[in-house]
Amino acid sequence: MYTSNDIVNKLKQIDINQLYTNKMVNYHGKTSDTNEKYTEVIAKEILENNKNYDFNSIKQINRKQGYKINTHTGEFNKNSNRREEIIAMKMYNNNYLDIGKMLDYQIPLKDHKGTKAGKIDLISYKEDTNTLYLIELKNDVSAETLLRCTLEIITYLNQINQSKLKSDFELNDNVNIKPAILIFEGTRPYYDINDEYVNKLIKKFKIDVFVAKSQEVFNIKKI
Repeated sequence: MYTSNDIVNKLKQIDINQLYTNKMVNYHGKTSDTNEKYTEVIAKEILENNKNYDFNSIKQINRKQGYKINTHTGEFNKNSNRREEIIAMKMYNNNYLDIGKMLDYQIPLKDHKGTKAGKIDLISYKEDTNTLYLIELKNDVSAETLLRCTLEIITYLNQINQSKLKSDFELNDNVNIKPAILIFEGTRPYYDINDEYVNKLIKKFKIDVFVAKSQEVFNIKKI
Protein backbone atom coordinates (compact mmCIF):
# COMPACT_ATOMS: atom_id res chain seq x y z
CA MET A 1 0.00 0.00 0.00
CA TYR A 2 1.09 3.55 -0.72
CA THR A 3 0.54 6.80 1.15
CA SER A 4 -0.88 9.82 -0.66
CA ASN A 5 2.61 11.40 -0.64
CA ASP A 6 4.08 8.25 -2.19
CA ILE A 7 1.62 8.56 -5.06
CA VAL A 8 2.25 12.29 -5.59
CA ASN A 9 6.04 11.84 -5.51
CA LYS A 10 5.85 9.01 -8.06
CA LEU A 11 3.56 11.11 -10.26
CA LYS A 12 6.03 14.02 -10.36
CA GLN A 13 8.66 11.80 -11.94
CA ILE A 14 6.58 10.75 -14.95
CA ASP A 15 6.92 12.34 -18.40
CA ILE A 16 3.60 14.02 -19.29
CA ASN A 17 3.77 12.55 -22.82
CA GLN A 18 3.63 9.01 -21.42
CA LEU A 19 1.64 9.56 -18.23
CA TYR A 20 -1.38 7.59 -19.42
CA THR A 21 0.80 4.51 -20.09
CA ASN A 22 2.22 4.39 -16.57
CA LYS A 23 0.81 1.53 -14.52
CA MET A 24 0.23 3.87 -11.57
CA VAL A 25 -2.78 5.55 -13.21
CA ASN A 26 -4.40 2.12 -13.30
CA TYR A 27 -3.79 1.31 -9.63
CA HIS A 28 -6.76 -0.09 -7.74
CA GLY A 29 -7.09 0.44 -4.00
CA LYS A 30 -6.74 3.26 -1.48
CA THR A 31 -3.92 5.09 0.28
CA SER A 32 -2.79 3.78 3.65
CA ASP A 33 -2.89 7.17 5.36
CA THR A 34 -5.91 9.07 3.97
CA ASN A 35 -7.99 6.13 2.67
CA GLU A 36 -8.42 7.87 -0.73
CA LYS A 37 -8.53 6.01 -4.01
CA TYR A 38 -5.15 6.21 -5.72
CA THR A 39 -6.82 7.57 -8.84
CA GLU A 40 -8.45 10.37 -6.83
CA VAL A 41 -5.09 11.39 -5.34
CA ILE A 42 -3.59 11.57 -8.84
CA ALA A 43 -6.49 13.53 -10.32
CA LYS A 44 -6.48 15.95 -7.38
CA GLU A 45 -2.74 16.54 -7.70
CA ILE A 46 -3.05 17.26 -11.44
CA LEU A 47 -5.90 19.70 -10.85
CA GLU A 48 -4.41 21.54 -7.89
CA ASN A 49 -0.86 21.79 -9.29
CA ASN A 50 -1.71 22.13 -12.97
CA LYS A 51 1.44 24.13 -13.74
CA ASN A 52 3.41 20.95 -13.10
CA TYR A 53 1.23 18.96 -15.48
CA ASP A 54 1.02 20.91 -18.72
CA PHE A 55 -0.87 18.72 -21.19
CA ASN A 56 -0.55 21.47 -23.80
CA SER A 57 3.17 20.72 -23.85
CA ILE A 58 2.46 17.28 -25.33
CA LYS A 59 4.03 17.29 -28.77
CA GLN A 60 1.88 17.07 -31.88
CA ILE A 61 2.85 14.16 -34.12
CA ASN A 62 2.93 15.25 -37.75
CA ARG A 63 1.87 12.05 -39.43
CA LYS A 64 2.76 12.15 -43.12
CA GLN A 65 0.47 9.28 -44.09
CA GLY A 66 -3.28 9.70 -43.94
CA TYR A 67 -5.35 9.17 -40.82
CA LYS A 68 -8.03 7.48 -42.90
CA ILE A 69 -7.20 3.85 -43.58
CA ASN A 70 -8.88 2.78 -46.81
CA THR A 71 -8.52 -0.92 -46.03
CA HIS A 72 -10.80 -0.68 -42.99
CA THR A 73 -14.00 -2.59 -43.77
CA GLY A 74 -15.32 -3.48 -40.32
CA GLU A 75 -14.67 -7.17 -40.97
CA PHE A 76 -13.02 -9.14 -38.18
CA ASN A 77 -11.92 -12.63 -37.21
CA LYS A 78 -14.59 -14.12 -34.95
CA ASN A 79 -11.90 -16.14 -33.17
CA SER A 80 -9.89 -13.05 -32.28
CA ASN A 81 -9.42 -12.23 -28.59
CA ARG A 82 -8.95 -8.51 -29.31
CA ARG A 83 -12.26 -7.64 -27.70
CA GLU A 84 -11.94 -3.86 -27.87
CA GLU A 85 -11.09 -3.79 -31.56
CA ILE A 86 -13.96 -6.14 -32.39
CA ILE A 87 -16.43 -3.88 -30.57
CA ALA A 88 -15.07 -0.87 -32.46
CA MET A 89 -15.43 -2.73 -35.76
CA LYS A 90 -19.00 -3.70 -34.93
CA MET A 91 -19.81 -0.05 -34.27
CA TYR A 92 -18.12 1.15 -37.47
CA ASN A 93 -20.40 2.85 -39.99
CA ASN A 94 -23.34 2.80 -37.58
CA ASN A 95 -25.15 5.96 -36.52
CA TYR A 96 -25.99 6.54 -32.85
CA LEU A 97 -28.26 9.33 -31.67
CA ASP A 98 -26.02 10.73 -28.94
CA ILE A 99 -22.58 10.25 -30.46
CA GLY A 100 -23.18 10.35 -34.23
CA LYS A 101 -21.91 8.17 -37.07
CA MET A 102 -18.79 6.08 -36.47
CA LEU A 103 -16.46 7.12 -39.30
CA ASP A 104 -13.48 4.90 -38.58
CA TYR A 105 -11.64 2.83 -35.98
CA GLN A 106 -8.03 2.29 -34.91
CA ILE A 107 -6.85 5.66 -36.23
CA PRO A 108 -3.02 5.67 -36.14
CA LEU A 109 -1.09 8.57 -34.63
CA LYS A 110 2.54 7.60 -35.20
CA ASP A 111 4.51 8.98 -38.15
CA HIS A 112 7.10 6.19 -38.25
CA LYS A 113 7.74 2.83 -36.66
CA GLY A 114 9.77 4.15 -33.73
CA THR A 115 7.23 6.76 -32.60
CA LYS A 116 5.74 6.13 -29.16
CA ALA A 117 2.06 6.66 -29.82
CA GLY A 118 -1.12 4.64 -29.72
CA LYS A 119 -4.23 4.61 -31.87
CA ILE A 120 -7.54 6.37 -31.40
CA ASP A 121 -10.14 3.64 -30.94
CA LEU A 122 -12.97 5.35 -32.82
CA ILE A 123 -13.96 8.66 -34.36
CA SER A 124 -17.54 9.74 -34.95
CA TYR A 125 -19.24 12.72 -36.53
CA LYS A 126 -22.41 14.22 -35.05
CA GLU A 127 -23.95 16.29 -37.80
CA ASP A 128 -26.46 18.36 -35.80
CA THR A 129 -23.71 19.77 -33.56
CA ASN A 130 -20.96 19.67 -36.21
CA THR A 131 -18.79 17.72 -33.79
CA LEU A 132 -16.06 15.20 -34.52
CA TYR A 133 -15.49 12.97 -31.50
CA LEU A 134 -12.13 11.37 -30.76
CA ILE A 135 -13.24 8.35 -28.75
CA GLU A 136 -11.36 6.33 -26.16
CA LEU A 137 -13.24 3.02 -26.00
CA LYS A 138 -13.03 0.53 -23.16
CA ASN A 139 -14.54 -2.89 -23.73
CA ASP A 140 -17.44 -4.52 -21.91
CA VAL A 141 -15.22 -6.31 -19.37
CA SER A 142 -12.65 -3.54 -18.89
CA ALA A 143 -10.85 -3.31 -15.54
CA GLU A 144 -9.02 -0.09 -16.45
CA THR A 145 -9.65 3.06 -14.45
CA LEU A 146 -11.62 6.03 -15.73
CA LEU A 147 -8.55 8.13 -14.90
CA ARG A 148 -6.48 6.21 -17.43
CA CYS A 149 -9.19 6.67 -20.08
CA THR A 150 -9.17 10.40 -19.36
CA LEU A 151 -5.40 10.84 -19.54
CA GLU A 152 -5.20 8.73 -22.69
CA ILE A 153 -7.72 10.74 -24.71
CA ILE A 154 -6.25 14.07 -23.51
CA THR A 155 -2.86 12.89 -24.78
CA TYR A 156 -4.24 11.78 -28.15
CA LEU A 157 -6.11 15.07 -28.57
CA ASN A 158 -2.80 16.92 -28.30
CA GLN A 159 -0.83 14.48 -30.45
CA ILE A 160 -3.14 14.47 -33.45
CA ASN A 161 -2.89 17.03 -36.26
CA GLN A 162 -6.46 18.29 -36.18
CA SER A 163 -6.35 20.12 -39.52
CA LYS A 164 -5.02 17.04 -41.32
CA LEU A 165 -7.60 14.83 -39.61
CA LYS A 166 -10.44 17.04 -40.87
CA SER A 167 -8.97 17.10 -44.35
CA ASP A 168 -8.42 13.33 -44.50
CA PHE A 169 -12.07 12.71 -43.62
CA GLU A 170 -13.28 15.50 -45.93
CA LEU A 171 -14.76 17.59 -43.11
CA ASN A 172 -15.02 21.37 -43.00
CA ASP A 173 -12.46 23.42 -41.09
CA ASN A 174 -15.16 24.68 -38.72
CA VAL A 175 -15.84 21.19 -37.34
CA ASN A 176 -15.52 21.12 -33.55
CA ILE A 177 -13.17 18.34 -32.42
CA LYS A 178 -13.99 16.97 -28.96
CA PRO A 179 -12.48 14.23 -26.81
CA ALA A 180 -14.84 11.50 -25.65
CA ILE A 181 -14.82 8.35 -23.55
CA LEU A 182 -17.08 5.39 -24.33
CA ILE A 183 -17.47 2.76 -21.61
CA PHE A 184 -19.86 -0.07 -20.80
CA GLU A 185 -22.25 -0.47 -17.91
CA GLY A 186 -20.91 -2.62 -15.08
CA THR A 187 -17.20 -2.18 -15.87
CA ARG A 188 -14.48 -0.68 -13.70
CA PRO A 189 -14.43 2.73 -15.46
CA TYR A 190 -18.23 2.83 -15.19
CA TYR A 191 -18.03 2.53 -11.40
CA ASP A 192 -15.48 5.38 -11.31
CA ILE A 193 -17.93 7.84 -12.87
CA ASN A 194 -18.89 9.47 -9.56
CA ASP A 195 -15.33 9.94 -8.30
CA GLU A 196 -15.01 13.62 -7.40
CA TYR A 197 -11.61 14.59 -8.75
CA VAL A 198 -11.61 12.35 -11.80
CA ASN A 199 -14.95 13.96 -12.65
CA LYS A 200 -13.45 17.43 -12.23
CA LEU A 201 -10.58 16.45 -14.52
CA ILE A 202 -13.06 15.26 -17.16
CA LYS A 203 -14.94 18.56 -16.93
CA LYS A 204 -11.74 20.63 -17.05
CA PHE A 205 -10.78 19.08 -20.39
CA LYS A 206 -14.38 19.18 -21.68
CA ILE A 207 -14.54 15.45 -22.30
CA ASP A 208 -17.93 13.94 -23.11
CA VAL A 209 -18.60 10.56 -21.51
CA PHE A 210 -20.87 7.96 -23.11
CA VAL A 211 -22.12 4.68 -21.71
CA ALA A 212 -23.12 1.64 -23.78
CA LYS A 213 -24.98 -1.53 -22.90
CA SER A 214 -23.32 -4.84 -23.66
CA GLN A 215 -25.47 -5.98 -26.54
CA GLU A 216 -25.19 -6.27 -30.29
CA VAL A 217 -27.03 -3.01 -31.04
CA PHE A 218 -25.03 -0.98 -28.46
CA ASN A 219 -27.47 1.44 -26.87
CA ILE A 220 -25.17 4.45 -26.37
CA LYS A 221 -26.15 7.31 -24.07
CA LYS A 222 -24.32 10.48 -23.08
CA ILE A 223 -24.07 11.04 -19.33
